[in-house]
Amino acid sequence: NSLSEGHRQGYAEMATSIGKTYLIAKITEACWLSGMRVLILAPTKTIANQIIGEGMNKGLSRFAPNIPKTDIEKQYGGSKASRDAGVVVSTYQSLNGVVASGQIGEFDVVLADEAHRALGRITSANLQNFSPNAVKIGFTATTEFGVNKSVSQILPECMHSLDLSEAIKRDLVSPIQCLTLSTGENIRIKDPYRYDFTDREVQQLIHL
Repeated sequence: NSLSEGHRQGYAEMATSIGKTYLIAKITEACWLSGMRVLILAPTKTIANQIIGEGMNKGLSRFAPNIPKTDIEKQYGGSKASRDAGVVVSTYQSLNGVVASGQIGEFDVVLADEAHRALGRITSANLQNFSPNAVKIGFTATTEFGVNKSVSQILPECMHSLDLSEAIKRDLVSPIQCLTLSTGENIRIKDPYRYDFTDREVQQLIHL
């Protein structure tokens, strides 16, 4: 409804594990079939690989079968996308470099996964300024990220919202079960106001 009402920049708030990657894939496929060029942004190379889904039975490979694999290109991890690619999957780091410089051209649609990870000063500015006429949609389970940082600051329109409590009520996810385990270890938290652990903090937790 938001798109039909003329809103071109917004976000979808969706609880984890209720089909965000599926939705990104289906939107990408619909846009590609309409002749639109699509850029998909991810916070990490791991998530970018999951979005492509090659060899994983997920992501674009599974849910966007009408898009030829040859028309899906990477702009991360040493791979370089061309200006002719119909779909480009990139990271926010690449957005701040090659993509924002215009080396791979303009896009009609920009889909930003984990959009709360794009709220840094440089990344948010590049996301707003790059391909200014494109439809831009962010996807996140966490619209607020740290003090005075919100996805709505860069993608103002809430196009869809399905939080965790509503997802549980609809039986889309299992009820939350919390398990507390005391390890006796101290993890140094770099920024106590962040809602997510950094990759380095997560690595410490995994290897306790």
